[in-house]
Amino acid sequence: MNDIDNLISSVSNWFHKIEVAPGVFTPGIQDSQGLLEHIKLPMNLSGMRVLDIGARDGFFSFECEKRGAAEVIALDYTSADSTGFNVAKQILGSKVKWINGNIYSLNELNLGKFDLILFLGVIYHLRHPYLAIDRIHDSLNVGGKAVVESHIIDGGFVDEKGDWINLVDLNPRLANLAVAQFYESGKLVKDKSNAWAPSIDTLNIMFKNSGFDIEYSWSYHFRGGLIATSVELESDHPRFMDSSESVVLKSPETNLVPKNI
Repeated sequence: MNDIDNLISSVSNWFHKIEVAPGVFTPGIQDSQGLLEHIKLPMNLSGMRVLDIGARDGFFSFECEKRGAAEVIALDYTSADSTGFNVAKQILGSKVKWINGNIYSLNELNLGKFDLILFLGVIYHLRHPYLAIDRIHDSLNVGGKAVVESHIIDGGFVDEKGDWINLVDLNPRLANLAVAQFYESGKLVKDKSNAWAPSIDTLNIMFKNSGFDIEYSWSYHFRGGLIATSVELESDHPRFMDSSESVVLKSPETNLVPKNI
C-alpha cells in the first residue's frame, strides 16, 4: 500500500468520491461526478471567489479550484478533521480554505462577497430555509450565481403509511402546484436531519422570492436543483418586513425609517 492509499485509509467515512490521483479515487458513497453533470457548473471560473456551503470532503470545492477560481472557501458546520477534506487537500496540493461555521452566521463570519456560491444537498436539512437563502443573497455580488441542489418531492411523496407515492398519482393537479412536505424527526430514511423537502417549482419560487432570477432548473426523481442569479433588492422587498436584523426600510408615505419590523 503506497502513501496515497494510506492517507485515504486514514479517513473512516468518505462521502465524496474524489479522484485524488490518476485512476485513484476515495471510496465515497455519493456519485459526485454524476451530480456535477446535473448541476451544470460553469467550466471557466477564472478569477471568481467561490463559497461551497456544506462542503464535506470537498469534491466540489476542489473542482471549482480546478476550473480556475481565484479563491475557494469550503464551509461546513463540522470540523475538517471529521471529513476527508484535509487528506484530499494534502494529496491534491490544494489551496482551498476550510471554515468551520453555520450558514445562518454567514453575515457575522465577514467572508466578503462571492461571485459563485454552491449550496448542494443542504437546504432540506434546514429548519429555516428562507433565512439560509437570505444569507446566500447577502454573500453574493449582484449578478453572482447560486448553484443549488436538493432532495425534492417531485418523484415521491411520503404517505401516511410511510410509503413513497408519486405526486401525480396522489392528485394530478399537485404536479403543477408549488408544494412541500415536512418530515417528523427521523421519518425520512431514519435521518433526523431531514427536515422537509420542496417540489422543484417550490424551490424556484423560494429563490425568486428572495431576490434571485432563475437561470436554469432541473429535476430527476428525488433530486433537483437550479442556478439562480442574485439581483438587487427593492426597498419594499417582503424580506424587510420580517427580518431578524436591524434593516433600513423607508416608508414612502412618511419617509420614516423603522427598524426590526
